[in-house]
Amino acid sequence: MIAKYVALSEADLDTLCADPDLAPDLFLSSRRASAPGGMVRAQPGFMAPQILSRLLPRLDAAARERLEAQMKTLTGMSIDEYMARTGQPAATSRKAQSHDDGGEARIKPLAQLSLDKAWHGVHYLLCGRAEEAPGDLAKAVMGGRILGSDPEGFSGYGPARYFKPADVDVISAALNDPDVARTAEARFDPDKMDALHIYPGWDNEEDEDKDWVMDALTDLCGFFADASRDRLAVVTCIV
Repeated sequence: MIAKYVALSEADLDTLCADPDLAPDLFLSSRRASAPGGMVRAQPGFMAPQILSRLLPRLDAAARERLEAQMKTLTGMSIDEYMARTGQPAATSRKAQSHDDGGEARIKPLAQLSLDKAWHGVHYLLCGRAEEAPGDLAKAVMGGRILGSDPEGFSGYGPARYFKPADVDVISAALNDPDVARTAEARFDPDKMDALHIYPGWDNEEDEDKDWVMDALTDLCGFFADASRDRLAVVTCIV
């Protein structure tokens, strides 16, 4: 499971809210969108066969083609071959609906960020809890308004969630308080985090895990700061 973030205009957020089925294309896009500060954000990873089985019928032709190329690179198989080998039923894409007559995406991500598997650790460092918690810091990873009505979302790990520009401002201010990084670093405790089942598991013998999760937190702070500066909305999803 990895956490993905996409920054987009408020108009595009309105389009997404009106048609939540556009979310898979938004998070599976292979386009390399540069953040306002110039950083190229990490791209989405691959999914388990059970999740693919749920996802494929919702993809338009362009998203299916991108996913097919990613599958070929990672496994040397087509999606249908992979699904057959893993015992999942093949599925066809839905009719393309995220592209206009000129072939351009209706929703254009303006920046993307991946916290990879560090997302749960980041959440814990921010609020000291494994689950959802009150407060603006806790909203950064597990908060936001739910997109659509499917409780499992397109990925099977929960629905996508979104923040309007005003929400982004509040969360950015909370994240970029100078005390946040110091508190987060002091809270890092591999034994306690393992006891609380903080995903994906933590090594008490190495400093690499601490550096990894703190770097992810720094990226999250920067991402929200950039989005706030440019008056953008943010959509996030666990995939």
